[in-house]
Amino acid sequence: MAAITYEPHGGIPTLERPRAPHPALAPVTDIRDHRRAAHSTRARKVRSAVLWRRRAVATLLALGMLVGAGRLVSVAGGALPVSDPAPSASSYVVEPGDTLWEVAERVAPGVDPRPVVDALAAARGTSAVSPGETITWLSP
Repeated sequence: MAAITYEPHGGIPTLERPRAPHPALAPVTDIRDHRRAAHSTRARKVRSAVLWRRRAVATLLALGMLVGAGRLVSVAGGALPVSDPAPSASSYVVEPGDTLWEVAERVAPGVDPRPVVDALAAARGTSAVSPGETITWLSP
């Protein structure tokens, strides 16, 4: 059923069609209409559940990709450097006849004694050692 309307001031005539009411708001005249209305509500609930599942799967996939990318970065050398262990201290009590060179060899074994001797002399202010004196060396 259509109606033609005319504009009073010489406008263009338009064709208007009556709008059908929304199926959920329409009066139930037949049992089949009622089933159809119930089915559309059920279909909406199913669609909503499917959308939630899709969102959950997409979120899990995105998180998995982020974790995988983080692992690749860490394998490729992008990880933070591990801090060095705390320096260890070694002490030595000077015996009669010891020199600063011998003390350096004992407090830092396996290391070139020249930088150790220089560091000990600079820290003490002198290269002379006296028997009974305790010298402490912090090894890096």
